[in-house]
Amino acid sequence: MLPPPHPTARRPQSCMLGPQGLNGLLGSRDFSVKPLRINMVDEKRPVPLNIYCSRCNYCFARKVSTYMRTGPQQEHITNEIYFDSAEGFDEMNLKETNLRLRSMAPGMGVPEEALPDLNQFMYNCPEDCASEDDKMVIAKGPGFLVETRGFTWAAAIADGLCHFDEV
Repeated sequence: MLPPPHPTARRPQSCMLGPQGLNGLLGSRDFSVKPLRINMVDEKRPVPLNIYCSRCNYCFARKVSTYMRTGPQQEHITNEIYFDSAEGFDEMNLKETNLRLRSMAPGMGVPEEALPDLNQFMYNCPEDCASEDDKMVIAKGPGFLVETRGFTWAAAIADGLCHFDEV
């Protein structure tokens, strides 16, 4: 058992992960000058990334400089990359699907009116490659299905979904 902290010790400050959710601790940081990169997957030093569709090699985003890379939220995903913006990233160029929790209710055996009306915008490449497997590769937060950890976007890294390379 750890001893109690000294009465004059500074208490750790907490903040929501993701540049949009940061306040106080990193609220004054200029992310364009000093990007925040967090890699919680392996021991590699985080560097800017390009993110692609694993099937058609469409480049979703170039030089993603501020991001967080973590383990997956779902079994079919290897890891996830969360980011707010990147060169060339434009949701208008992507194939969009709006997932509504209420519309999923009948398949879950729940009356539609018993569930809150929650939405999540999900995206695929312009060719809609991952839809063949009923999957999406980019999620927009906030949402009920994929947590974006305070960032705007989450990219699913896995065979047949997204892959990335270091810039």
